[in-house]
Amino acid sequence: MIQHLNIDDELEEIIIPKSWETIGAASQLALLDTEADTPDLTEADREQLCQGVLGDLRRTFREICEQATRVRERVMADGLKGYPAIMARPLADDENSARAIATAALQDFFFHDGQDVKETTVYTGAIACSRETLGALLELNRRKDCFKKGMKRLRVLLTDHQARTEMEKIYSALLPEAPVNVSRKEAGAMVRNCIHRRLNIRQLERAVPVVPVCPDRIRWKHTIVPSTLRISRHALIEVLESRQNTDIQARFDLETVAGCADPEFQWKKGENEDCRIAVYCRSAVADNDEKWDIKNLSFKGRVPVFYLAPALAMYIPKPKPRKNASAKNRKPELVFQHDLDQRHERTGTTLKESFLMSMDVRRYRKYAESAGASVVQR
Repeated sequence: MIQHLNIDDELEEIIIPKSWETIGAASQLALLDTEADTPDLTEADREQLCQGVLGDLRRTFREICEQATRVRERVMADGLKGYPAIMARPLADDENSARAIATAALQDFFFHDGQDVKETTVYTGAIACSRETLGALLELNRRKDCFKKGMKRLRVLLTDHQARTEMEKIYSALLPEAPVNVSRKEAGAMVRNCIHRRLNIRQLERAVPVVPVCPDRIRWKHTIVPSTLRISRHALIEVLESRQNTDIQARFDLETVAGCADPEFQWKKGENEDCRIAVYCRSAVADNDEKWDIKNLSFKGRVPVFYLAPALAMYIPKPKPRKNASAKNRKPELVFQHDLDQRHERTGTTLKESFLMSMDVRRYRKYAESAGASVVQR
């Protein structure tokens, strides 16, 4: 069952005062985008600055919710005009259901039960829209980008000691049961506690694929990619030390790292599913009236693609009745690749074999070869 966002209910969860929305911290933070330093500010100015950062996030979250509701209404209205829609994941039985799922994807900002904090829900589909709806979607993307920039400002602010101390005072006043220490790494948890405890910031920030023309083909390609992390030698030693009491292999790995001078390593933590959307727009480029010159577009594929309805694109010929059964003769042609491919790892960056026994950690080739050359010279 599709449940749509109730703005009033979600805004009630926010503990940031509404009055902070009007402070306007973005202009005050212009210098902090490049330099995290606030020693010249008075304590009162620093307090206002921190309140303004949180107020900006509150305002942009509210604006995203409001715009997502407007988009949902427009997308559903487009369905009454007979514009096509399809959802392959989750699978929809008809076009009305496809549009309902697609609009739910646009308002899916919250973690579901059992969802990992680093996981985002995948929605695969293509929805034909009017030009007005596409414009509303672009405005939604603009507001999402504003929230993303607000998160960046918050993280930059938390790198300054004096500003972080002030933010800790404000945070503890808003949420007395919250941890006292606030750091850049904990900015996401802090925002969830202030706006909505189940807020999925990654899903809130991800842009919606919008194609302002009717493409010839849309192709989805799913791959399995390794999840890797660049980790310093010091941090790796700390991880191994925390495991040595329960994992005997970690003890041997500690000795291995201690005897290696590499400053950093690559830690392969697992695998993730990745999807890329390739959009081919040859007919739109060829049509002089359309004033469109981009033949190929590419998007990350966890949100449905919204494109100009074929009925509104004069350069898209209407299929003859006898050809309606052939998907290739309809525009756009939709190609869903459901089988997962294994993406080949880039060669030359790291050694193929794991450096340790208890963790999949690999040495960077440049350090390993440099160490080998030093041995040879001796």
